[in-house]
Amino acid sequence: MLAAGDYTEPVDVAVDGTAAAPIAFVAEPGATMHATLTIQGHAHLVVAGILFDSPDAQMWLRVDGSDLRIVGNAFDSHARNRDDGAFVGLALAGERLEVCGNAFGSWLGDMVSADGVDGLAIVNNDFALASAQHALVAIVGHHVLIRGNAFRNPWQRTLHISDRTASDGSEDIVVENNTFIDSDWQTGAPNPSNEEQFQGGNEVVRFLGVRGIFRNNLLVGNHEGNDWACHGILNFSTFISGAGIDARRYAQFRVYANTFDANQTTSIIFYVGEPGIDLADNQFKNNVITNPEQYAISMCSAQIPWPTYRFAGNLVPGATVHLDDSAPSGIPILAAQVEQPSVFANNLDAQPTYVDPTFAARVAADFTSYGVDHLADAFAAYRLADASAGRRTAVALTTVRSSIASALVVPVEDALWFSDGMGLVPGDQIRIGATVATIVARDVEGRALTVDTPVTAAIGDPIVLAADTGDLGIR
Repeated sequence: MLAAGDYTEPVDVAVDGTAAAPIAFVAEPGATMHATLTIQGHAHLVVAGILFDSPDAQMWLRVDGSDLRIVGNAFDSHARNRDDGAFVGLALAGERLEVCGNAFGSWLGDMVSADGVDGLAIVNNDFALASAQHALVAIVGHHVLIRGNAFRNPWQRTLHISDRTASDGSEDIVVENNTFIDSDWQTGAPNPSNEEQFQGGNEVVRFLGVRGIFRNNLLVGNHEGNDWACHGILNFSTFISGAGIDARRYAQFRVYANTFDANQTTSIIFYVGEPGIDLADNQFKNNVITNPEQYAISMCSAQIPWPTYRFAGNLVPGATVHLDDSAPSGIPILAAQVEQPSVFANNLDAQPTYVDPTFAARVAADFTSYGVDHLADAFAAYRLADASAGRRTAVALTTVRSSIASALVVPVEDALWFSDGMGLVPGDQIRIGATVATIVARDVEGRALTVDTPVTAAIGDPIVLAADTGDLGIR
């Protein structure tokens, strides 16, 4: 227990707990850490309820261990010059880590950085009053869950998920049930950086690697960032950086049941800045994309394996899709279905009605009204109203590949749409006919799901998430 007071000297933790008896470091009211707390090579520890307040951009917390939980803390910094301190505020490495229920203020670099993790849950954190000069969360790792967070970064991007090198990459990452509101730089707005490269990013979310799921997220009222021609709210783009990062994969992504509205740029972009290693097999279903200031979807460069992509069941009223990087303009999505029927199918061009589309504008007018406790309000505001276009029109995520009777292993056309929980949380609940079952294992190559309840199904039977209402966009 940290007694009330100000702690200004760095602390190195030198103990281990056990699975049955973890050791918790907990603060009494009035206890504040002004220096770095380091956990290196230890296991079964909890850091809870501490205020980390760095006046000089010294790292808040450095973690490299296993079975560690960072729960219910507050992180802030009053630094105005990143060069005076660390680039990373909360640094994570190791296995089976949890960052849950924390609140974040400002940081002049990557606020949370996980590099080389295997098993990380970032859940129910409040970034609504946050601001970071690069990313709120930067990830290189395997088996990561980012769920139920309120994201807002008026200076730059929110998520930056990528490989580090071809052999050190990001794989099996699920981003779900988050809100992304009022993020990235709005040209002319205050920004603490004198460097143009840090005045806005090329995206709100950059998602690279292999086997990523991006589902049931709300992305509304975000800005143009540095106003690059290939800026996108959800950005798939290859790059090699001077910091030694070689990120040239975005493959086998499944993006579905998200809602994009009133964003000041293109909603989804694909770009090859450096030659791609693997960019194939990315699919997008049951999303709603309304009122983008540029394109709904844009292929911003050549060398993208477009014939391997699929867009089905999305609602895209009025906005155009840009299918040729050399073309001066886009075409309506129904025209894209005629031009490229193997890529676009069953999409709609009809204006939806949200329950309350003014929510994002109210947040922008008073961002103190938005936080992780308001996620349910945000999702309720952007669900489709009863008589809206897009109600009960969702397409199935995948289908049964061969008939089965009372089986626990379900052969499927595509297992990439679902998660088995990655050892972090229970697997997805799915519905096949009248049967609801929980996924306990996923075999991507074998195209099979192992479930906890016997399933009887015929070839071609649709498979959806059990919570699926049949509506497009967020549920």
